[in-house]
Amino acid sequence: MDRHEFGDGGTAAVDEGRTFWACPLCGATTEGMGHDPWPLDLPAGARVCGACDTARVIPARAARQRAREQRRAARYLRKARSELDNTKEVSA
Repeated sequence: MDRHEFGDGGTAAVDEGRTFWACPLCGATTEGMGHDPWPLDLPAGARVCGACDTARVIPARAARQRAREQRRAARYLRKARSELDNTKEVSA
C-alpha cells in the first residue's frame, strides 16, 4: 500500500488503484473521492465522508441559505416600509 501526502496535511493510502483516506471531521477511514466540506472551515482540498456530509455539511449549507434568505427578506421589508413612508409624506 502506497501513502500519498496532500497539500492540506492529510494522507491517503492507495491499494490496487483504490484510494483510502481519513475524514478530517470524524477520522473514519473512507474509500473514494469524498465530499466537499464547504462551508465548514477545513483546509483547502479537504474532503469529508458521506456520514459527515449528511450530518454536518448539508445542515451547515442549509443554515447559510436560510440566513441569506432572511437577510434578503429583511432588506425587502425595509425598502417597502421606506417607500410606504415616502408615499404617506407626499400625501400629507
